[in-house]
Amino acid sequence: VQGHGMHGMGETMHIPFPFDEAEQQGDFSRVNMGIHTALRILRSKVDLQHFCGYVTMLNPWSRQANRKLSDASDGRVEFNLRTDSGILALSLLKIWLSLGFLSVVPTTELEWVPLELCFGIPLFSSELNQKVCRKIATHGLCRKESLQKLLHSSRKLSLQVLNFVHSFQEGIATLDQLHDAGSSSSLLQPFSADMGVPLPAKNLMFKEGVLSEWNGWSPSSV
Repeated sequence: VQGHGMHGMGETMHIPFPFDEAEQQGDFSRVNMGIHTALRILRSKVDLQHFCGYVTMLNPWSRQANRKLSDASDGRVEFNLRTDSGILALSLLKIWLSLGFLSVVPTTELEWVPLELCFGIPLFSSELNQKVCRKIATHGLCRKESLQKLLHSSRKLSLQVLNFVHSFQEGIATLDQLHDAGSSSSLLQPFSADMGVPLPAKNLMFKEGVLSEWNGWSPSSV
């Protein structure tokens, strides 16, 4: 998401992967984000079944991150989780929700967009850490067969990333002319140390399904 934070931080949620079969079925909701159309497309482009990590989803229009809870009773309820009173308020909130005194604001699929795709085991959140570790165990990511598929997928992804970066260099041919990313033989060949990693040369903007060069003007329209 370009310009995230310019008009507010919005609300974010971390979705661990690999995705379970149940997470790819049903209707979209706050507790079933794996069915999001963008995540389905992402799974078709990137092998998330043999990698581990998480996808950060963003609701840029949500004010929940700033106020935590609104319109409860007659006014607003705000609390700081860094204080004992904030922890107590969070506990009470969970009780109120379970008893039906408050209702969770419904969310729609169009309100959420992918913000970040991260590979590996997260260390900033113990809860998310445990979720990803459980995914590793339940999906058998450490099995030899899974590791072989991971090796193939990681090489293919590396070529795709290099090809993308290389295609936006000034006066340099794309890596498609050097490697056929679709052939299995090229995926098994080691990278040349002399090739190096090309540095970005252009600012890119993805807007309304179109990827184009951005000259830096009119940030409000991005």
